[in-house]
Amino acid sequence: MEITKLQWLDKKKCIVYIDYEIAFVLYKGDLRKYDLNEGGEFSEEILQEIMCQLLPKRAKLRLLHLLEKRDYTELQLRRKLEEGKYPEAVIEEALGYVKDYGYVNDKNYARRYFECYGERKSKGEIRRKLREKGISPAVIAVAIDEWIDAGGGRNEEGIIEALLIKRHFIERSHERKEWNKQELYLLGKGFDKTAIRRVMKRMGTTKDLLDIT
Repeated sequence: MEITKLQWLDKKKCIVYIDYEIAFVLYKGDLRKYDLNEGGEFSEEILQEIMCQLLPKRAKLRLLHLLEKRDYTELQLRRKLEEGKYPEAVIEEALGYVKDYGYVNDKNYARRYFECYGERKSKGEIRRKLREKGISPAVIAVAIDEWIDAGGGRNEEGIIEALLIKRHFIERSHERKEWNKQELYLLGKGFDKTAIRRVMKRMGTTKDLLDIT
C-alpha cells in the first residue's frame, strides 16, 4: 500500500490517501509517530493499529464531547464523523459504543423534542423537523403517541391563535386575501386545516367572511 497523497487541511491535520483513495485524517504528530510520508509505503501492521485502536478511540471521544453539550440523533452524529473523514467501519464502531451505553437514543430524542416544542409548534412541523434530523416515521409515531398519552398536544388551537395575534390577523381580518395568506402560512407550519379555520372564524371581525369553507 502506497501513501499517494497527503492533503493538508490546516497546520495540524491532513487527509491521507492510500493507493489514490481517501483513507482517513491524521494529525501531524501521527505522521511523525508512524513515519508516514507521501510516496512511502503503508504497512499492514500500522494500518491495523490506526484503524482498530487510534481512530476508534478518537471517534468515540469526539461523539462523547458532542453529547456533553446537547442531544444529537444518530444521523447527526454520523454526519459529524463523516465530516471528519472517519472510515465507515470506525463510524459504526463509535456509534455502537454510544448507543450501547444509552448516550444516544432517537426515541428519547423525539419524545423530548415534543415535550420542548409541542406547545409552540404544530405536530406536523415537529414531525417534519424530526424527519430532517434522521429519525424514522415509526419512531416519531411512537414518541407522539406517548407525548399525547402524557397530556401533550391539547392546545393546538391556542398555538394557532397566538400566531395569528402575533401576525396581526385581527387588524386585517376584514380582507379576504388576509384570510388566505394566514391560512397558507399556518398550513405550511403543519397545522390542521379545520382547526385553522375554526380559530380564524372565532377571531375574525367581519361577519361577511365567516362563510369561508
